[in-house]
Amino acid sequence: MHYQINVTQAIPGLNPEVAPPSPAQNDLADVLKQILEVNREQANLLRSMMAAQDQSSRWRAFLSRWEQSLPELGENCRQALPVLENVFAKSIHEITERIALEGEDLAEEFTLQEFLDRYGNRITQLATMMNMLGPLAEAAPSKATPPPGKV
Repeated sequence: MHYQINVTQAIPGLNPEVAPPSPAQNDLADVLKQILEVNREQANLLRSMMAAQDQSSRWRAFLSRWEQSLPELGENCRQALPVLENVFAKSIHEITERIALEGEDLAEEFTLQEFLDRYGNRITQLATMMNMLGPLAEAAPSKATPPPGKV
C-alpha cells in the first residue's frame, strides 16, 4: 500500500525561509545586544579597576623615581624584610605566651592596660614597617636579572 502526500504552503508565494522576523524576535535580539554591550562595559571597568589596584606597578614607579639618588633602596628593603619578619614573629610568640600565662587576668583593667602598653605599640609599628617594606622588596628588581638596558 502506497500513499502520496502533497505538502503545499498555506500562503502561496511566501517563502518561509525568508519570512520577516516577528516583533518578539526583534525585541529579543535587541535585549541580547544590550546585554552584550553591558557585559563589554563591565569587562572594561574591571580591567581599569585591576590596573588601578596594581600596587606593584606603583611601587616599581616609586623605586624608579628614586633610583638616581637612592640606587640601593629596593635591595635594602629586600634584605631588611626578613629581619623584620623574624622580629615580628618573635614578638607574636612572646605575646601569645604572655596571653597563655595571664589568660583571664587580662580581663582586669590594669593588667590589660599594662599588656597593651608593653606590646601594642611595638607590634603595630613592626606590622606597619613590614607593610611598607614588603611591597618595595617585591617591586625591587632582582640582582640576578639586571634591569632592561643594563648588563
